[in-house]
Amino acid sequence: MNQNFTASLTNATEEVLQKSTALAMTYNHAVLQPIHILAASLEHNFVSSFLHALGLPLGELHHLIDDALK
Repeated sequence: MNQNFTASLTNATEEVLQKSTALAMTYNHAVLQPIHILAASLEHNFVSSFLHALGLPLGELHHLIDDALK
């Protein structure tokens, strides 16, 4: 695998985990859950573009995630 791609993927993964951890702390959740990772992942253009290409309604998905985090 290309080293630049691997490094980029590693950096993106690390960034998502940091954002998801911060999100869990913002909502005073003691445990990092998949919903935190999903919410943080949607901030990445690649993930939101991919889900949009699949035909998922991103606005509705954001509302569902927000409701689940509360």
